[in-house]
Amino acid sequence: MNKEISFFESVLIAESQAIQKAAARLNSETIKEIIEAVIRTKGVVYFAGVGKSAFIARKAASSLRSVGRKSHFLSFPEMLHGDLGAVSGSDIFIAISHSGGAEELKSILPILNERGVAVIAITGNQDGYLAKMAKWVLSSAIDEEACPLSLLPSSSTTLALALCDAIVLSVVKFAEVKKEDFAKNHPAGFLGKKLTLKVRDLMHQAPNLPMVFPDASFLSVIQALTSPSLGAVIVVDSEQKMLGIITDGDLRRALEKFAEAIPSRLASDFMTINPISTSPEVLAFDALEMMENRPSQISVLPVVDSTGKTVGLLRLHDVVRGYL
Repeated sequence: MNKEISFFESVLIAESQAIQKAAARLNSETIKEIIEAVIRTKGVVYFAGVGKSAFIARKAASSLRSVGRKSHFLSFPEMLHGDLGAVSGSDIFIAISHSGGAEELKSILPILNERGVAVIAITGNQDGYLAKMAKWVLSSAIDEEACPLSLLPSSSTTLALALCDAIVLSVVKFAEVKKEDFAKNHPAGFLGKKLTLKVRDLMHQAPNLPMVFPDASFLSVIQALTSPSLGAVIVVDSEQKMLGIITDGDLRRALEKFAEAIPSRLASDFMTINPISTSPEVLAFDALEMMENRPSQISVLPVVDSTGKTVGLLRLHDVVRGYL
């Protein structure tokens, strides 16, 4: 093993050991009270820090908001210049400070205590000012930083991040947060679209829906396939209830089968009867699965309502584009 690989590995090991040691010293009653308090609060969960701790606090607040909880980031310096006014007695304040002695805390914490704000400390100093003023303390103490100079926060920041993740994910677990809750707050992300985007959002519909009657001529079918060019024509009755579908593939097979007699053939002669279809309210991702997870993949899917009436046509291309 060369020296670069050896050192790289040592960093990962040092930081993972810091987390393992923190897990071994957890107090079950403290953890239970913290998680219950965060879940029950009717107010806002604030994460606060300064320096590297501020980045961790931002990430934690963002994660908690992602699952539909009221949560925001505050910086210690900005709290001294007005942002402290956002915090009330119904809120929870999670302060991240490895030393636990940031000067700003000496001005902030007494005011929070006066307001009855529940303070959770994530600190590496159990005897520091933050730990003494907090209602609950999560220790982020480490033996040493992974940094070879013992200067750059590394093991300490990794541990603080892991403790914040544990709080957020405990809320997800014990507040029974659903994937749908996450999706509602991520409408532009893949998971959000997977759980919210429906067939009706992507399908082609009248007046741009290619439909013909069963007695339509071969030429009429060709014209319907060409404009608009959606790769299929839906064969319907007088009430627009679907009877079959004609795709480009059906057309090629009809040419091979009927040869010279093809001009006299009607749509009913070469349509696919009772094709697989979907409804407007089906999730687009499920419709994609219907098109792909089958012995022979299809690229278009007729859309019918509860009465069997044709209301749309969904293309594989439209679904894929909808997720990009």
